[in-house]
Amino acid sequence: MTHDDLDPQNLAVAALVDVPREAARAPVQARAMAAAVASEVDGIALTDPAALAHALLGDSGGRPRETHTRRVLAGALVRLGFTVRELSVAGEGPGRRRTLFARLGSGTPRIGFAAHIGASEAADMKGAVAGFIAAVARMQQARSRGLQGSLCLLLTTEAADATSQGMAAITDWLTTEGELPELCIVGAPTSRARLGDVIKLGCRGQLHGVVTVQGRAGHTGCPELADNPVSRLLRFLSRLDEAQLDHGSSQFPPSSLTITTVDVGNRATHVIPAAASAAFEIRYNDHHTRLSLESWLRRLAVAQLGTAHQLELRGTGDTTVKPPGALSEAMCAAISMVTGHRPAIDTGSEDAGVRLIRRHCPVVEFGPRGETMLEADEQVARAELEQLTQVYQAVLDRLLADESRGRSRGNLGKHDATQGTPGRITPSAVFSSLSMCLTTETACAQDSNAVGA
Repeated sequence: MTHDDLDPQNLAVAALVDVPREAARAPVQARAMAAAVASEVDGIALTDPAALAHALLGDSGGRPRETHTRRVLAGALVRLGFTVRELSVAGEGPGRRRTLFARLGSGTPRIGFAAHIGASEAADMKGAVAGFIAAVARMQQARSRGLQGSLCLLLTTEAADATSQGMAAITDWLTTEGELPELCIVGAPTSRARLGDVIKLGCRGQLHGVVTVQGRAGHTGCPELADNPVSRLLRFLSRLDEAQLDHGSSQFPPSSLTITTVDVGNRATHVIPAAASAAFEIRYNDHHTRLSLESWLRRLAVAQLGTAHQLELRGTGDTTVKPPGALSEAMCAAISMVTGHRPAIDTGSEDAGVRLIRRHCPVVEFGPRGETMLEADEQVARAELEQLTQVYQAVLDRLLADESRGRSRGNLGKHDATQGTPGRITPSAVFSSLSMCLTTETACAQDSNAVGA
């Protein structure tokens, strides 16, 4: 079996062989498969987050960027002893997104880490992913008794938004397979002025809108014969842009309305188009609900645009917030130990995927600063990655320590769970595996040698 680019055809073949089960009957082939995947990170010290981040963001060797990212991450996780699967959501067409799910250990508590890996930028979670993996590698080196509990990583190329159903299908699959974490860290860029000044515990509501205004095409030389939809659309957008939805609440920051695109599709400057459209997003607090905002938007659209328009609205749900618990307390203590200051607790998460995970278990979002996020030269400082890694390791040490398990396990099962939206998921590849393929001890020894070099 070969592991070339992770295209659907190769994945379909790979799915027929479960390496952990086949290793006993075909140990040579299983070890070869594991070694091929792990070779993606040959020469990289997995305890060094900057080196791993460089591998994720560096030369992809002509492969598609997302394929390169998944292969590097799979290699790193296999080398650390994780079992790695690739999941894909059926029915999303040729551009469907894929998710890596990795697990190490089988005990409790089950600590999860989730992040997006689809974007090429560093701050958009890839720095956090590198930091978390480096933290696991360091923890393995420091522990002589092995892992107490288990770890699982959910690394998706799909940035979940108001139109995304992929994460709903994935969380449904995790529920069916019994793989849901009991506590979950999301590696989002939450820090602002300095690393660790903010963590997030709640979600604002999110509403995505597309408005299309119908007009009558014509020539700029005879504007009286046309009905220009651009003028009416701009007046409507001006009202949206000027609207102050609220001043914030006791638990959430002020709501925001952002115009994200205006489209006409008209390259001829002398032609008045027949239609014009725009998109916008509202991130709202607990002063509003989706229904109240939809009602306001539809009334405003009729008042400004008449009946010659279409308004499409999609949302991910209203605000959610959970009180601090064992996970957030461990995160605050770890940040304080590493940085010397305690973080502020924020409830302004924007991620639809986080909302779905939060239905099943407590979630804390924490990661590097995002001030250059999505810019052409997006960057994360090496020193910040190092501190981030230290915080993640300190959190894992606290949550997986025997005394911490005794205090927190009784609370883990009390989180209210709501089933995710059903979907069809294909566990389309098993890369490989635990002690029968690459042992944790071997991985740590290889990593130690790399650091010494």
